Amino acid sequence: MAVKLLINNKVKGPSTIKLVSDGAPTSVAHANVTLNDLRSNPTHEVVNSATIKRIIHSQNGVTVIARTGIPAVGNVTQYVLTPGDGDLKFNEINATGNSETGRISIDCIAQNNHPLALSGIHVGWAGTVILEVSKDSTYNVNMETIAI
Repeated sequence: MAVKLLINNKVKGPSTIKLVSDGAPTSVAHANVTLNDLRSNPTHEVVNSATIKRIIHSQNGVTVIARTGIPAVGNVTQYVLTPGDGDLKFNEINATGNSETGRISIDCIAQNNHPLALSGIHVGWAGTVILEVSKDSTYNVNMETIAI
């Protein structure tokens, strides 16, 4: 399987970004998601900004999620997820710089102190990271004419 990136977009609804890896030694778990990737209909929807609302993760390594290209907050806002699993809801914590126009960058890093890695065997990042993203969008057609 290696690495899979799946994006599910809804008209006038949230987008779901899912990154999955089986930990194959050759797998590199990395993804860049732009605002254009969050459009449910590239012809009719313009995504102006996106806000990460929730992150669900289960993994054997470390994941860094960054909002890049955001001048107001020093160009990068990062969230670091440690090994294990969790459910992070951004409406419950301070998420300065989260509702912006910068891309969402996801980097998954294998855990260097994994017993196999200490034995000299490369262990790739394995796990799943799911982001729920709300969007501020405009539409250039009457929504009643779009087949949903």
